[in-house]
Amino acid sequence: MDQTNKKLERIFAHPGLTKDDFIKLFGIGYPSLYSLRRDVYWCRAIDPKHNKILFEGAGSPLASIVLMRILLDYLVNLCSSNFQNYITRYFKTKLDMEQLEVLNRLRNAIVHKSYNLVWFPKEAEKGKITYFAITVEQIAPLIEQIKESDADESWAINIDKLHQEIEYSINNLYKQALKDGRLSKKIMNFASDHLMHVVSLEVFARYKNH
Repeated sequence: MDQTNKKLERIFAHPGLTKDDFIKLFGIGYPSLYSLRRDVYWCRAIDPKHNKILFEGAGSPLASIVLMRILLDYLVNLCSSNFQNYITRYFKTKLDMEQLEVLNRLRNAIVHKSYNLVWFPKEAEKGKITYFAITVEQIAPLIEQIKESDADESWAINIDKLHQEIEYSINNLYKQALKDGRLSKKIMNFASDHLMHVVSLEVFARYKNH
C-alpha cells in the first residue's frame, strides 16, 4: 500500500475500531473524522463495532442530531464542497431540491436557534417557518413533510436513516478519494491539520513547552 492510500486509510478508519486497535494500526493521534463518527454512534447508544443498539430507549436524539450536523460540516470541508452538493453527490438516497433545502434549514436551525429545531426565514429569504421533528421509526423515510399551513410547515427527519446516509456517504467519499488524486490531496491537506491526542495534563504540558 502506498503512502497516500495509507494516509487515507487512517483518516477514514472505521469507527468500530477500538482506540487501542487504532493505535496498533496507525499510531497515536485520532483523526477528527474517526472521533466524530465514534461520538455519533455512542451518543445514539450504538456499539460501533457490532452496529447494535446497547439497549432499547437509550441514546440522546437531540445531542445526536447536533453531532451529526458537526460531522456533516466536517465532511463538507474535508472535500472542499458545500452542504447540498455533498449530499447530492455522496448520499445514497436522492433528494429533490425542496428536501435539500429543508435539510439545509435544519442545519441552520440546530445552531442559530439554540437547538429549538425551528427555522425562520430572514427578511430577504423565501420560505415558511419550518418546524422539525425527529423520529427513529423504521418505516419512516429519511425526510417527510408532516404538516403545512399558510404560515408554517413541519418536517420529520429520521435520525436513524440520516446516520446511515452519512456513513454511506463517508464510504462513498473514501472510494472516490482512492481513485481521484486531486480529491485525496484536498482531504489529506485538511485532515492532517490536527490529530486528537488524549493525554494526561502532565504530558500535555511537556509537549506544549517544546
